[in-house]
This record gives sequence, C-alpha cells and structure tokens, in this order.
Amino acid sequence: MKALGDMMAAYDTFGRASETGALKVVLTAASASPNGKVAELAGATAGR
Repeated sequence: MKALGDMMAAYDTFGRASETGALKVVLTAASASPNGKVAELAGATAGR
C-alpha cells in the first residue's frame, strides 16, 4: 500500500499548490502537439 500513500501525499501537495510551490506538468507525445513542436520548460527547479 506504499503506492497509495505516495499518491495521497502527492494529491495533498498539489491540492495545496499555492502553499507548497508545486508545479503541475503535463507530458504529451511530440506528435500530439498542434504545431508539431516540442515545448520546453525553462528555469524549472527541483526540490524546492
């Protein structure tokens, strides 16, 4: 059940995004992009 606990912790983190600084990111296949280009996330930081 560790996976369930991890999922609940993530749900809580993103539910309080303004307090935790969480950033939601959506990953898609490059071919799914309307203009055929792959978007880049610049200036992202981890472990804030």
